[in-house]
Amino acid sequence: MNGGTLYWSTRRCSAAEALAASPGEITVLAATPTEFVVAAHRNGALVTPEQPSWTVPIACFQLTAFDRERELRWLADGEDGTAVWLAESADLIPGPASEALSYVERLSQRFVLWGRPETDTPPGVFSTWSQARIGQAHYPCPPGADPADRAVLDTVEYVTVDDHGNAAVADTRLTAISTIRGIAA
Repeated sequence: MNGGTLYWSTRRCSAAEALAASPGEITVLAATPTEFVVAAHRNGALVTPEQPSWTVPIACFQLTAFDRERELRWLADGEDGTAVWLAESADLIPGPASEALSYVERLSQRFVLWGRPETDTPPGVFSTWSQARIGQAHYPCPPGADPADRAVLDTVEYVTVDDHGNAAVADTRLTAISTIRGIAA
């Protein structure tokens, strides 16, 4: 067993304000009514494969940002939105922890993303992945992946035990987009 506590804090703010309160190199997933953007926060700036300086659009209605230690979840509701930061240490979230989840097990998981690596990649921190029927995607993982590699979304699942003794995944935190070798298509 590797139990512990997952902490979170909540704040009303805009998506841009929530990102500003999230330090370090993070991966950003942002949804608007017309597009889904994968961005990276590197050297103090948000970048996408097409834009060396990207700002969160006003039309953004949902945003998730994460690194290996913490995750930000932001959802538009009204004139701004609600931001929730999660981490296994209360010191890693902005402001005081508003709630906590005690868990009995922490499980690392990987979800395979679609596509195979292409040799033609945009400059910077992104690599290009494609699949014939779907098209291209750009993931913030190192360029130069082997054709046998797959892009994966790394997560941590937090298992709790209910009043009847049943185990359940109470929450899942995103941690990284990385590559792994040897997964069949």
